[in-house]
Amino acid sequence: MNSGQIRNIMLAENGTAGDKFISWMRPLHGGHAFGRTGQFAVLFTALALAVISVTGLTVYAYKTAHRFKQGN
Repeated sequence: MNSGQIRNIMLAENGTAGDKFISWMRPLHGGHAFGRTGQFAVLFTALALAVISVTGLTVYAYKTAHRFKQGN
């Protein structure tokens, strides 16, 4: 451990299907898989998810408040 000698090299292409999947998921979700284009794709996807979530909560709150105003 103290010598710095390499004892084992684990490459994704030599691993199991799960190893290959995990080796792609980390850079894909971090936006590093496709460079700057991948980072923008991750950014816009995250922003779209936030907008859809806020819109859904707003519609739900409006419908709930409207239902209570009518007395149902």
